[in-house]
Amino acid sequence: MVSLDKSGLPAGLAAAGAPTCWKAAYAGSGSADVWVCWYRESANAFEAVQRVAAAAQTVKFQEGQYFVMVKWNGAQKTDLTALVRGIQKALKKS
Repeated sequence: MVSLDKSGLPAGLAAAGAPTCWKAAYAGSGSADVWVCWYRESANAFEAVQRVAAAAQTVKFQEGQYFVMVKWNGAQKTDLTALVRGIQKALKKS
């Protein structure tokens, strides 16, 4: 991880549910930007996953009250899979 900062909403994410977002930047064999947005209600996180449009080199998912979006460039599939699993595991503990 290169950086982690409080962030505005990622592009395409509606402000419904008043989420609080953070953005992390990762570098290695490629790069990835990760947005994690916390909602008071898990239903709002679910709705966010449903409403954000699909895009190339982007994965989005919900983990409880969190909406997560990962955008990558040039990352190996194994590295990307490890990153997503690590995020899921960390959010399950919170």
